[in-house]
Amino acid sequence: MEIKTGNLLIVKFMGGKIRKGCEDSTDPIYEFDNPPKSTGWCIGYSEKWLSGKDFVEDCYHTSFDWIMPVVDKIENTGGDNNEFNIFGNRVRLGDEEFVAKTKIEAIWNAVCWWVSLHCA
Repeated sequence: MEIKTGNLLIVKFMGGKIRKGCEDSTDPIYEFDNPPKSTGWCIGYSEKWLSGKDFVEDCYHTSFDWIMPVVDKIENTGGDNNEFNIFGNRVRLGDEEFVAKTKIEAIWNAVCWWVSLHCA
């Protein structure tokens, strides 16, 4: 999946609402009621917004601060098919397995797959 497309799916799943522009504009700005908090061990974000350029540059696919709350939200929907098992660069989500070059890429792929099935 294209990075911008996947990150936009996640933004919607996490409750991002357009603050400026529109979805089809070049650089829409999404606002979050509860933005991810920086844990200091990866790229940190404290802003309450995310702009369209960030969907490709720095966002869910590059920051554990952003992607792990998504994992938590998916797991909190309940059921074994929503439980993430992460082993290095391999992720099992339900009956699906995702392998990538890095751990965050495998998690991101699993999240995008789940969100596209359940929220598209």
